[in-house]
Amino acid sequence: MVDQEKYKQLFLSESQEHLDILDAGLVRFEADMGNQEIAKELMMHSHTLKGIAATMGYGEISNLAHSFEGMVENIKNKISSGGVSLLFGAVDELRRLVAEVVNSDAKQISANPLVDKVGELEHVDEKIETEIMRQPEIFSQIREVKVRAEKLDALVELAAELMVNKLRLQTAKEKISAHFTTAQSKENDETEKFLIEVLDNHKQLVNELQYQVLQLRLTQLDQVFNRFPRMVRDLAEQEKKEIEFIIEGSSLELDRNIMDSLGEPLIHLLRNAIDHGIEKKGKITLSAKRVKDHVVVSVSDDGEGIDWKKVDEMREKNKSDLSREDFLFSGVSTSEHVTEISGRGVGLAVVKARIEAIGGRVEIESEVGKGTVFLLHLPVSLAIIKALLVQVADRKYAIPITNVNRLLNITAVEKKKQADQLVAIIDEEGIPLFRLDKILNLTTGGATEAAEDIAEGTIILSQLKDRKIGLIVDSVETQQDIIVKTLGHNIRKKSYFSAVTILGDGQPVPIVDLESIILDY
Repeated sequence: MVDQEKYKQLFLSESQEHLDILDAGLVRFEADMGNQEIAKELMMHSHTLKGIAATMGYGEISNLAHSFEGMVENIKNKISSGGVSLLFGAVDELRRLVAEVVNSDAKQISANPLVDKVGELEHVDEKIETEIMRQPEIFSQIREVKVRAEKLDALVELAAELMVNKLRLQTAKEKISAHFTTAQSKENDETEKFLIEVLDNHKQLVNELQYQVLQLRLTQLDQVFNRFPRMVRDLAEQEKKEIEFIIEGSSLELDRNIMDSLGEPLIHLLRNAIDHGIEKKGKITLSAKRVKDHVVVSVSDDGEGIDWKKVDEMREKNKSDLSREDFLFSGVSTSEHVTEISGRGVGLAVVKARIEAIGGRVEIESEVGKGTVFLLHLPVSLAIIKALLVQVADRKYAIPITNVNRLLNITAVEKKKQADQLVAIIDEEGIPLFRLDKILNLTTGGATEAAEDIAEGTIILSQLKDRKIGLIVDSVETQQDIIVKTLGHNIRKKSYFSAVTILGDGQPVPIVDLESIILDY
């Protein structure tokens, strides 16, 4: 007998994965019930679910999965007509049964009458059963091993600490070289060479370990995206709308911790698109693409778009000084009716809060009569990033490389005033210049000096969409990988810092949120 307590969580994880795939597959199968490949996929996943349930001794789950498998075969071969809605109900019942057995001590649970209804419509003969059992992919060599999230997070933390130690060893290496330079001898030369070789090798090993550990925490987006075809299908049916739902880029990978925070915002955006975006018939697209070193997830519809004039009227009525986009995300709604799906304005406020909490940002692109696109800009990983270390008013700050276009010496560019704003003429374009020490309200190191009077320093050019700025810092020290330690939401909201990092000497250094600066200035 299987030790159920020991394997319950593994059973839950594997079952949920198969059920998500069944939901997504059924949506495709409903549109193309003669498709042999979709039917085969559905049968194989229900067959696997049946097997792992039987191994755990969960008879009702195994029986329902078995009946599901046979009914798919019958629908595919037109032995029974319709029945797809019943299969959706069977998946829901399987979810209920899985949750019930995992959260209770019972080895057996009872299913509702749906099990008998599916059973009446299914028929699996020995030929079909044998064909499924002979599928080589079911019994192929194990290539993947499931690891508990807590253990993986602990490993990432250890890799991060090793990186800090690597930076400390780099400082030690420089001191060793300086020491042996002042005490020359053949023996000292050989000792120095040996120590430096060991330290360089250690650095390479830590870099490789860091890379591999971060790869472990990357998860394909389809684990989140696969939940939505069924939801969109059910809501469209409820609202009596014809909606074509398209998923693109689901094979891209993100940090698991980011994925955990992505589900709820996408639910709100998809429900919003179904309720407000599409009138009667239309298309909704959920897509993901890689842009430089971050990922953009978008939810778009081809509906009527946002009436910005109406938004402006509401802003005036509420005496709000927020921008159009920020106003929409502040918890208001332009909908005249509240429905079960949306209409209170809470959803978009949740989207903005959740995405910003993981270091991302949200954009809206909409034109009346041409639809709406919500863009979620997300970091690939929350653990380690590449950044510039800069000096400002005798203090150190980190600026993520993602936000940096170019570095220029302030003496090498032409500067002039345009409407009381100092600009740098770069590639025949006037780019506004701002001093980071003034933005951060630093008062030392000549902070009262005007930007045009600065004789030394570096301009960091950055761009967000079509907005460009040049940020003046005293100097750029180096570029390196840094550990990201998140800040509380209240701290982030009141400052231009997105997180903090720890240097090799143990010094905490704030990470500048350059995108917020661009938006504000």
